[in-house]
Amino acid sequence: MTQECERILVPFGGARSIAFTPTGKLLSLELQNGDLRLEWESAWKDTRTHWLSDMALSPDGETLAVGLEDGNVSLLRVYSGELLHMLKVTDNFITSVAFSPDGKKLAVGETKGIVWLLQVEDDKFSGTPTKHKLAGCEISSVSFSPKGQYMAFGTAEGLIQMWEVETQRPKYIITEYEGKGCQSVSFSRDGHLLVAAMSNRVVCLQASDGNLVSKWHTNRGTRVALFPDGPILASGSSTTVELRDVESGRLLMLLPFPAREVKSVSFSPDGGMLAVGTEDPNGVCLLSTKNYAHLLDTKKTHSSPVKVAFSPDGRILVCGEDNGIIQAWYLENLSNAGQRD
Repeated sequence: MTQECERILVPFGGARSIAFTPTGKLLSLELQNGDLRLEWESAWKDTRTHWLSDMALSPDGETLAVGLEDGNVSLLRVYSGELLHMLKVTDNFITSVAFSPDGKKLAVGETKGIVWLLQVEDDKFSGTPTKHKLAGCEISSVSFSPKGQYMAFGTAEGLIQMWEVETQRPKYIITEYEGKGCQSVSFSRDGHLLVAAMSNRVVCLQASDGNLVSKWHTNRGTRVALFPDGPILASGSSTTVELRDVESGRLLMLLPFPAREVKSVSFSPDGGMLAVGTEDPNGVCLLSTKNYAHLLDTKKTHSSPVKVAFSPDGRILVCGEDNGIIQAWYLENLSNAGQRD
């Protein structure tokens, strides 16, 4: 039995290696001169019926939680997009979702100042959700500490709160940046630092007590991403991505995205790649952290990328768009191509 094969045009000098995706499509072609030719390969695409506000991958990389404008939270299988479970949590707008490190809890923040804790078991929500009211606040971001003993909340009013998960009581509340609008909160991998992206600045705090480590001004705050191994932080600031030393705030590199607004950033688990979601035009860029050159041409999206995220094994990149469309792409072998020396 014979099979028709796609012809691949290789420049003079030949190729070192050729890699294919699980579906058999050409993914990468490494030339003898070291150049790479890489292609996007779609894993799956899903359209929700309402606007998407946030999404989070489970620690084992198997499940994707999606928060929607209509108060529903969905669980999807990461490698197929299959809908596993959907739960109506609230009548209000969901703003943030985050898995606990063991994957058994999902924190859900909403506009009326309530944080819900949902139990997750066997790819489904179980039990009765518990809720915690933060008076007069609109929750904008929720994050668990790496060991799961604390939850950090950021609010649209600029408050930063740290809660003990076991006692469900506040550990501390920071009001110094009230009125600045906290857009995201993130823990460092070791749990020692808490980084908050405000409307016009990024603030790095000691997670244990909330004491200031560093801060710097930005043109417009957005989600931030901490490098997996090292004190480097990427943050979107209008039409650029800033790379800084998180402990000193020192600017290391400025990555320009002319005529585009940066909406989301994410490092791959091994630190070899940086994904950037941009608006006007809408799209996702994938950069190598060796030299921050583009690994792939910008992949156009239908609307603004709310969040981009890598699976824990680095094999899948997921993008959630504000119009409810979720796309996932295979990244097999791209990590090695982009890995830092």
